[in-house]
Amino acid sequence: MIQSILFVCTGNTCRSPLAEIIARCICSQAGLDLRISSAGTMVMFTTPWSDHVLTIARERNMDSSHRRSIQVNAALLADADLIMVMTQRHRDFLLSSFPDLLLAEKCFLLKKYLGPPAADDREIGDPYGGPLELYRQVASELEELLVNLPARLQDDQR
Repeated sequence: MIQSILFVCTGNTCRSPLAEIIARCICSQAGLDLRISSAGTMVMFTTPWSDHVLTIARERNMDSSHRRSIQVNAALLADADLIMVMTQRHRDFLLSSFPDLLLAEKCFLLKKYLGPPAADDREIGDPYGGPLELYRQVASELEELLVNLPARLQDDQR
């Protein structure tokens, strides 16, 4: 049974925070009580989430109280029942950096896990350093995918 979800990107300032706050909102509206968090593969030091992420959260009335990047670690990965990454490179990094955790069965590309089976592009683009409109596009893409999360979780638990 899935009780916790971890979203992972590179710096944990753009994509994974967006996925976290959008998933938290969607799951809450669906009546699912899940622990949802995010982390990055290359967080050299803790930094605030992107101002554009916080703007999007405010625009959509979504909770963004966490607001700081976190480096992915063994404890976060072990605690997560489902790990969704933005790119294949993120998945490869996790599998090779934490081989003892046997992550292959619970670590998926977000777009592959929630998207249509025939989708050619399986990765979520990085808006880092781009304009607010690019962040909004990524947020919309994530929302289109994450709206499928409650149903997918119910299907997986049957």
